Amino acid sequence: MGRVWKFFNKLKCSAACNTCCCTYDTLKDEQSQVVKLPNGDTIVIYGYERSFKGSLGLAILSFFTLFIGLIIASVRPGGLTPWFYRRSALSSATKVMLTPKSFVNVQRDSDGRRWFIWLHYRFIWCAQSGKFKRMRCVDEIGLRFSDIHGLGNGLDPTNHRLRKESYGSNTTDVAYPSLISLLISTSMKPFRLFYLVAIFNWIVQKYYIYAGLIGLAAVVEAGSSVFLQFRHRLRLHRLSLLNCEITVLGPGHDRRLIMSHDLVPGSVIQLTSKGNITMPCDAVILSGSCIARESVAANPKHKYQLPKSRMEVYDRQKHRQHTLFRGSSIVLRTEKVIALVIRTGWSTENGGAFAAKMASISCPSIFDRHRDHLFLLLGLTGLCAAAYGIYVRHSSLDIPNLILTGMSLIVICLPPLFSPALLLTSLYPLVRLYQHGFRFNSFDEPSSVLNRVGATDTVCLLENALLRNAATKLLKVSSTRYDEWTRDPQLTLCMASCVNHFTPNDFQVFSTAAWKIITNQNSHRVQSVCNEYESYRVTKIYADETHSSLPFVLVRADPIESVNATSWYFIRGPYLRVVDFAEEYSFEHKEEQLELVAFAGRQLTETEKLSTLEPDLSLLLRKFQLLGLASVDCNISKDSSAVVSLLRSANIRTLMISKRDVREAVHLARNAGIILNKEPVAQIEIPSMEGLYPPSLRVIDLPETGSGIDLEENSIQRKAHVVLTGDMLDALLESFPEMVDQIIGRVTVFASTDTLQTNRFLEKLNGLNRKMLVCKDAEDCYLTVPVNCLTLAPQDEHQILHRDLCNSESISSIRELLGQSRASLVGSLGISKLMVCYMAARLTSTLLLYDNPSPAIQTLFVDLVLVMAPTMLFGFTQPNNHSLSKKRPSQSIIRLKEILSVFFQLALVVATQYFALIMAQHQPWFERTLLKTNWTDDSFTLSDENYAVYSLSLFQYLNLFVVFSSGAPHLRRIWSNLGLTLYLLTLAIFCSVVVLEPPEQLKIFMALKTPPVFDFRLALFSLAVIYIFTSLGIQCLIDYCFVPVCFSRASPRNLSDLEGLDSASVNVLYRPSTLTTQTHQLASEKLSRPTTLNLPIF
Repeated sequence: MGRVWKFFNKLKCSAACNTCCCTYDTLKDEQSQVVKLPNGDTIVIYGYERSFKGSLGLAILSFFTLFIGLIIASVRPGGLTPWFYRRSALSSATKVMLTPKSFVNVQRDSDGRRWFIWLHYRFIWCAQSGKFKRMRCVDEIGLRFSDIHGLGNGLDPTNHRLRKESYGSNTTDVAYPSLISLLISTSMKPFRLFYLVAIFNWIVQKYYIYAGLIGLAAVVEAGSSVFLQFRHRLRLHRLSLLNCEITVLGPGHDRRLIMSHDLVPGSVIQLTSKGNITMPCDAVILSGSCIARESVAANPKHKYQLPKSRMEVYDRQKHRQHTLFRGSSIVLRTEKVIALVIRTGWSTENGGAFAAKMASISCPSIFDRHRDHLFLLLGLTGLCAAAYGIYVRHSSLDIPNLILTGMSLIVICLPPLFSPALLLTSLYPLVRLYQHGFRFNSFDEPSSVLNRVGATDTVCLLENALLRNAATKLLKVSSTRYDEWTRDPQLTLCMASCVNHFTPNDFQVFSTAAWKIITNQNSHRVQSVCNEYESYRVTKIYADETHSSLPFVLVRADPIESVNATSWYFIRGPYLRVVDFAEEYSFEHKEEQLELVAFAGRQLTETEKLSTLEPDLSLLLRKFQLLGLASVDCNISKDSSAVVSLLRSANIRTLMISKRDVREAVHLARNAGIILNKEPVAQIEIPSMEGLYPPSLRVIDLPETGSGIDLEENSIQRKAHVVLTGDMLDALLESFPEMVDQIIGRVTVFASTDTLQTNRFLEKLNGLNRKMLVCKDAEDCYLTVPVNCLTLAPQDEHQILHRDLCNSESISSIRELLGQSRASLVGSLGISKLMVCYMAARLTSTLLLYDNPSPAIQTLFVDLVLVMAPTMLFGFTQPNNHSLSKKRPSQSIIRLKEILSVFFQLALVVATQYFALIMAQHQPWFERTLLKTNWTDDSFTLSDENYAVYSLSLFQYLNLFVVFSSGAPHLRRIWSNLGLTLYLLTLAIFCSVVVLEPPEQLKIFMALKTPPVFDFRLALFSLAVIYIFTSLGIQCLIDYCFVPVCFSRASPRNLSDLEGLDSASVNVLYRPSTLTTQTHQLASEKLSRPTTLNLPIF
């Protein structure tokens, strides 16, 4: 107990900012400090304060470079914050930077205390040491079980006040979002600030219509972003509100009611038996037991009191069965539960989840970064074009006209419609998914989430998602005493704890089915009347989750003293566990009558069927006098098998995460089609617990080949599936950490009942640069890894993405989700390439016609009719109806195929426009125009150069939509998009008329000077046709022809992700490159000698 009081005495620091009880020598001001975290990681804290010079310099640079300097500055890690702040001493810092680039504001209380919160860690400034001190929690000081029980007397008001000053309030309050602040922060994005430059440029040049349309598109795009951010932050604000009255115990039998915001570590709270309670903090149970759900998407867990051991040290993660976490809903409890508060506020597990969600909002997605990088590239191109234009015309134009010249060239290179076009392209797949029942609960923009899902190469199926159609079935219900316990609310709640889903709605269905069975078994009608008075109270809750994937739960309810009735026993568990318990109970209590009310289990496994006990249902009913018996049908549905087959055919890695033991999990994976019948399965094992030998691969399931001959060693090496358990993963992380990534890359089945191990496995798998999609059920574990999830349940706000299955409860929705996501990703990539080529075509036309720019009507016709309108129809193309393609869509425009596509299209655009100008200049009727000396002059001269270049560019813009509507294999062909096809055909006919034989009124309206010779117009039209066919041919060659392997080779990090199981070849340093393989001895085979295989993963 000495360590306990020594630890808490250190917290009795004065509230003043300049005093602290910690005995440190006064140090000089430091600009950084090193802090070691409990998980072993080390971070560095740097002090920053506002830099007015840097802010002013960046603002001036951005203004004179038309905000391109702001785009360049935002590419730096950490965004714009390092430019607006400068390094300072920690004692005067208003913002701190923690490695890697993560900036946090330093808060100051009314009493002067300085502190900040990073993730779920709280740091307080200590003036005597000149450093920030991390506030350690009760469970971080190595307390033994007996020490924790010694703190059960609680805190007096003085100690309670001092600890609250140190730890702060027990809140994870997210500030209510302000529309004005969100609007300002959203408008400060570089590409949105560029809208202002574009609008100003076109207003000066008197393109009022075009400027107004750009402003409208900017308002819609920025408004949608503000609305999404406001909704996300409002949802976080509502989820973070958790405040209730709670009973606190103190020394001398002190008992008082306080608000949960005032709880501090070390407080002792009492949970009464009235009403459902949501835990406001993390606490360890000192007495009593209960059943709680740690989150909305988690199974109920049994929590019981901490033993009074003098040797064992408490650990919050290892002893979760004794710990109640913030946000847990306590559904069933004994009469009195007393717990010690160990964590409050942001330091709780729930607070850490909120901090991660807040970080996901402020952190830009990879697609946003790619967009900014592309804007930067186009901006640099615009600067080069502006410099060239100013250099060429500096002698003939004055300074204002030179500035307008440069602005126009930069605006041409940065299409203002780029960002709205990306938004529109992803909007249509989002609408189609919404119509199919999908609901997005993402804290990122839905378009970014959809594009990430479109790049999926690995699908993790949790066991409950595969068994989605499995339901609780009542095999028999006896009406002898069924009506008795349904009258009592407490007994009804006990019965609800013994069914699988453990929700009131599911229990209502369960009860309705029971009444139907009773009605069929009895001629009379049984009525159930629930009164308001409780005749029973829960006296015992027992749970054992170590021996089976399905926990064994026993709930005992005794009658109160005023009621003359017998006790009730509610049991849930596997067949063998219930039988074992019943036999032991009958042997010890021969005089008492055993009543097993509920048996909500599952069908017998292969292991149970091979046991000596005869699984006879009628025998169970006669022997144990069961009042009700229920089972769960765990057969794999046809939908699940079809989805697995679809994923395998699309070359998408399919993994299964199960809570069963290894052999049962492998059997389930074979039934689902994840492992085919002729594919062997091997399990990773460590022969020596001291870690002296490398992991071995033991074949645990070697099926027959059909010919009576075992699979050869080479075949096992190439095709063996690896199954990994949670305990083995922990052992590998401890003894062989350098082998973990290579082993996880080959895992097909992961078996573990521990939520932490499952999250650790997904975290390691996500670290292999996998693009994962986790398909889970509402009852599956709560995932803390930031991956894309498809939750088969409605209204789960804790998930990134979920589908509302109110009409269909099947995982077949994966097909629709992947199809629409790939369509969105391909469409976004196509519109990006289109905008780059559109920029190149506009820039080429502008430079070729630099002496006399095109009139306003021609520019408006191109931007509004030829580009903006087709862009609004571009996303209407439906995904391919056939099975998913093995070829995954590209994720970035910097891939080799995309670079080649853009490069050849740019070359064709520039070459054909230049060739058309040369053709016109060599004609005998050609007249050269004079140089325009006033850039703001809206007058123009009809020229032959303008006709040649502009007429050809009309067909180039139309052709870009055809070229980058990629079609198969992810999208349908462009002609399936009737709106876009008819619009392009109409424009093609109109442009043909404009080029060949325009009417006089049309020539005046379009400001065109038609050549007097029809043969030249026909030759120019023929050049456009040749360009279209050449462009389409080159694009087809790039899309469908072979690309040399030396150019498409992936990095070693991505090699195992992109290829099959037999293509990964990674060498491990410091460890042997061989694994010992031991084949399993079958009844009809001889024992095989141990062999050594050189597996590809090692």
